[in-house]
Amino acid sequence: MARSPESLGLTGEALHAYQLEGQLGVGPIGRVYSVSSPAVPHPLALKILHPQVAAWREVLASITHAAEIVAKLGHPGLSPILQTEMTGERPFVVMPRDSGESFASRWSRGAAADHAYTPIVALRYVEEVAQALDTLHAAELFHGNIKPSNVRIHQPPPASLHPRHPAQATPAGETDTPGVLRLADSVYGRLVAAHRLVGRHADAGVYAAPEQFDGTLDPQTDQYALAVLAWVWLLGRTPFPPRSSAALLEQKMELEFVERSWAGRAHPAVLAVLLRALRPEPQARFPSVRDFYAALLDGVERATLDDGVRVVEQLREPRVEVGRRQLLVAGVAAICAVGATPLVRPLLLHLDAAAANADFGATTQSAVGPETLPTSYRQSAVLRGHTGVIDALDWAPDGSRLISASSDRTLRFWMPQTGRSTGTLLGHSNYVNDVAWAPNGQQVASASSDATARIWDATGTMLRVLQGHTGDVFGVAWYPDSAKVVTVSADGSLRIWDAATGKPLRVLTMSSQALRSVAVSPDGRLLAVAGQEKLVWLRNASTGELVAELAGSQSEVRAVAFAPNGDLLATAGLDGRLRLWNVLLKSPLGVFPSQGRVLRSVAWSPDGSLVAVAADSDSSGVGQAVVWRLSALQLPSAVVPVNGAARAVRWSPNGGLLAVGTAHGTIQMFERSATSS
Repeated sequence: MARSPESLGLTGEALHAYQLEGQLGVGPIGRVYSVSSPAVPHPLALKILHPQVAAWREVLASITHAAEIVAKLGHPGLSPILQTEMTGERPFVVMPRDSGESFASRWSRGAAADHAYTPIVALRYVEEVAQALDTLHAAELFHGNIKPSNVRIHQPPPASLHPRHPAQATPAGETDTPGVLRLADSVYGRLVAAHRLVGRHADAGVYAAPEQFDGTLDPQTDQYALAVLAWVWLLGRTPFPPRSSAALLEQKMELEFVERSWAGRAHPAVLAVLLRALRPEPQARFPSVRDFYAALLDGVERATLDDGVRVVEQLREPRVEVGRRQLLVAGVAAICAVGATPLVRPLLLHLDAAAANADFGATTQSAVGPETLPTSYRQSAVLRGHTGVIDALDWAPDGSRLISASSDRTLRFWMPQTGRSTGTLLGHSNYVNDVAWAPNGQQVASASSDATARIWDATGTMLRVLQGHTGDVFGVAWYPDSAKVVTVSADGSLRIWDAATGKPLRVLTMSSQALRSVAVSPDGRLLAVAGQEKLVWLRNASTGELVAELAGSQSEVRAVAFAPNGDLLATAGLDGRLRLWNVLLKSPLGVFPSQGRVLRSVAWSPDGSLVAVAADSDSSGVGQAVVWRLSALQLPSAVVPVNGAARAVRWSPNGGLLAVGTAHGTIQMFERSATSS
């Protein structure tokens, strides 16, 4: 009688053309042996399937079919099958013997459940696995058993990139790259599903999606497992502590527990992405692993937003300073130097306090008043000519001119270099509330309380009157192609106009209350609209369809502005708080108070590193332009005193000048020094 595959005596025997040299491991599918063959000069591995697995002949046929497909794909991240033999007494598969080390093996050498890498390395790992899985899914296959023991790394990272082991010597032969990953067991998806091979080994259930416990697998299952791996690579441990299968499944179905236990320990932008990929309902996850990786990259970028980003202390670790350009380069395609101090910690919060809706800096700001904060902005000019409040400003795209809108019913062109007005635009019969320069620089649009919007050429000649609103028009914005404008009004409606004809293209009645501000995303896909309802609406810029409602403001929202890259949205209003939102995730990133002053305008610097708000005056008549730096949001980086209430704020296209319109009818120009925060 032939001995069973489990017999240790099998080592040394021949199986077909292969000599079994020693057992390498055992898993839920079979035992793996090191084998040699005279016909193959390279090291080989042979997996003999367990008898209970080998009994499923239909599934064995699918393994052969999957092996053929994986071989044709030839993806370097998928371990190929060189031969399948499914008809004999001992069904087996032959594959190249992987010289890499599994993460399970690597992690076993360090502290238990403490395995985070630097963001650049972690994202590289997620990207490589996502690419391999995306290739597999495109071929209508799925893996079904993603876990640390099935992800192998070649060329491990050096000591400076080892997780939490700065003093660990670099093993011989290791290089300065994070390694190339390869997925083992890439052809057993249907077999894993058929046998419900979940929880058979210590790490399997932790990485398994809830539907796997019922034997259901598909590409969304692989996304779930990759999200758990990403959680470990970025944050140092799995989101689920080891438990029995029943207790673990219950925790996976009640994801709120995980969310609560991690709130305050990881940056909300990163946490939101990971939690979505771990949703118990497969349809609620990202459409694909590629989409998951893109969202995760965005979230990590939000958490490493520019030079000097803070990484908050977790457990017993000290704070370190990290540069964004050192962490995220060329889409995290290469490892860069990170300075003299090695980064050996996971990516955590860059802000104290953690909660997305907390008032960051609210306690420390009272101890350090604005008069003690260094300002790096020197007043370079004061532009005079208006006889009313200046409610809006905008720069020509080339920075050569500035335009202002005033309650004196006029608009004015200005030459910032000389401080002289070069033209007054007449035509509105009531307050001019907003103004926007077309991206092509050839036209200007204005919005007025006379219930119209108007389009002017760059010389100040009126071209078109946009009529249709029945109340004050408070906001106007151009689409990136300069072919359309959008307006919002006190009548609660939003209108999209053809700039060439002045005809309305779409009319949306959004609210019974006034709409105060509108912005178009840089890619032209989204509109952000705000008003008296204390909400910010994101709408499809083509169809007007509602995409999301952003709630949290405690009073009327007066201003909205997309960051230059479109990833963030800034809002400000009468509650005196600047709010930042992650556009992709439709989630809040933080709330930042301005000492109780009413805010009426918000603007991003051209590079997206700074955001400024215009704040009302105090009892002494001094207003403020408050500047926040995204990499250090606990306190404003500068509080610029303004003579009179600040009503409008805009950065010049080169970021060197900050223009502030005031209730006194002046435009105060501030030059940002080279050392400015």
